[in-house]
Amino acid sequence: ASGASLLIANDCGTTAHEAIAFANERKVDVVVCDHHMPEASLPAAHALVNPRRSDDSYPFPDMAAVGVAFKVLQGLVGRHYGAEEQKYLFGQLDLVTLGTVADVVPLVDENRVFVHFGMRVLRVRRRPAFQALVEQARLSERFLEASHLAFSLVPRINAAGRLGSPETALGLLLEDELDAARQLAGRLEEDNTARKGLNERVQSDAFQWLADSPPGDGDAIVLGSADWHPGVLGIAASRLAAHYRVPVFLVSLTGEIARGSARTPGPVSLLRLLEGAAAHLAGFGGHRQAAGFSLEPARFPEFQRALLEACRCTLEVPEAPTLELDGALDPSCCNAELARWIERMGPFGEGNPEPIFSGRGLCRSPRVLRDRHLRMEVISEGRRVECIGFGLAEFAPEIPAGGGSFRLAFTPTLNRYRGQERVQLKLREIDYV
Repeated sequence: ASGASLLIANDCGTTAHEAIAFANERKVDVVVCDHHMPEASLPAAHALVNPRRSDDSYPFPDMAAVGVAFKVLQGLVGRHYGAEEQKYLFGQLDLVTLGTVADVVPLVDENRVFVHFGMRVLRVRRRPAFQALVEQARLSERFLEASHLAFSLVPRINAAGRLGSPETALGLLLEDELDAARQLAGRLEEDNTARKGLNERVQSDAFQWLADSPPGDGDAIVLGSADWHPGVLGIAASRLAAHYRVPVFLVSLTGEIARGSARTPGPVSLLRLLEGAAAHLAGFGGHRQAAGFSLEPARFPEFQRALLEACRCTLEVPEAPTLELDGALDPSCCNAELARWIERMGPFGEGNPEPIFSGRGLCRSPRVLRDRHLRMEVISEGRRVECIGFGLAEFAPEIPAGGGSFRLAFTPTLNRYRGQERVQLKLREIDYV
């Protein structure tokens, strides 16, 4: 804006040397609140708040950018304002929770505190945006958990930005009237449906290409297409990385500058791999396991060759994925009291996964839901328990309608719907005994 003397950059700016130098030349002070990995040198900002700085003594480096912004505001309010302003600030913890869950940061230490108290604020405050989104997702505000934000609300909020402009999502979060919020949430629902279709196109193309030429040990996946929407590449890359257990780089070869997203399932740093092909890029940045980059479309073949070579020189043969179990548990012992005790260990998410148990039982009556999910029941010690397996529809044909003995990996949960609750086992793996 004309005449501005202060620019606050949130969730960006740690590596923005040129942009900040440009602002400095025009007598605009820049304050950066960020959590991305810094380079060896920092830009000349008026202030750069980032817990990942090598010279930063803050004890917790894994906050999302929304957490960094909240801590800056907490410091300002604590120093310059009173109790009323502090109360107002803590009333925004529902938004801090939303951003923390959306950024998939580890739910430990301070992030865990944000989400624990933020979920309380969310349930009590009843912000119109969340009421409208919960209605669209057919959830219950009373029993809303962090996992519902991650898998139901966040994708809807992100859909607008992935397809173009995030203004609809911003307008929803700022809306004070419930009827207006419902209209905006309806538009986000339409965007999310469109996003799913675009994402399915990318995944279908990629899986089809890779069926003929799957990645080998110590390899990576580097694919590009002019038919792919850049806003859904990160979602598709995550799915491919989880399936093939290798780093994945997807590029939308549209426009004068192509945009790409990268994801990796392992400990290798994507930023380190991208550095090996930096000569062919217009820019890149992000985190160790999630990164973005840009390049001229004509340079994609060179980038692909350079990146694959960098991966072959860096990557080790990936270990077969294993499911870590927390103990053995007979399904017949899973009751509401146990499920509530497990809930108290939450909020669950990255860095604090739900406990997983192993057990055996007679599985029967399989049903496929929405072409992807499996519902069935398990009988153990004469007791019948409902099971749900998200993304496990492929196992349905293996389960006899009349029943068969299987070994299960599961988490006891409570399924709440229309004021009713019942015990439900969330399945992770199924195998014949």
